[in-house]
Amino acid sequence: MEGATADDNPRFQCEPTNIVLDWWFDQMVNVIEQEDTEIRMTYGFMDLVRTIHLDGTGMPDDHVPSRAGYSTGTWEGDTLVVTTSGFDDGWIMAPMSGAPGEPQAGEGRPERPEGAGPVAVRNSPELTVTERFTLNDDGTVLHRAYEFVDPLYLEAPITGSDEVTLTADAYEPYECDDLTTERSE
Repeated sequence: MEGATADDNPRFQCEPTNIVLDWWFDQMVNVIEQEDTEIRMTYGFMDLVRTIHLDGTGMPDDHVPSRAGYSTGTWEGDTLVVTTSGFDDGWIMAPMSGAPGEPQAGEGRPERPEGAGPVAVRNSPELTVTERFTLNDDGTVLHRAYEFVDPLYLEAPITGSDEVTLTADAYEPYECDDLTTERSE
């Protein structure tokens, strides 16, 4: 996204980025609560809450687009397959180059070398994220494979995977302190 700067990063305004990156960002403790018809995930980073509907109900007509979107899940053996849509405009990869207000490439800063890490990528309300969750044999590691599909911003899907480990540490609310004003001074 040409012209995107760290000033555009939602994290700097105490807002979540997306359901994939914020799950493991900064290695905060997450909470998963499962009932018969839904799974509730509370993220330790930015306190994002999402509900995965397991009862086959589709997205309601009055759904308000959000960073969490609307998630439905089905079991394929021991794998939970989750499809999420109903997102607001946001970021798949938020701009991270420098602190807000720092010069970007072309403003006294060298160009980013090819292959030098993530670039800023927006998402549209047409974004669909598919996740496949599986537990290891002893139930201590949750593996997730994911795919972003957005016909407006992506020429091809973005895929990846991550793992989180069971912990006895307690969940703590994130309580983000928005320092936008202080950073811009």
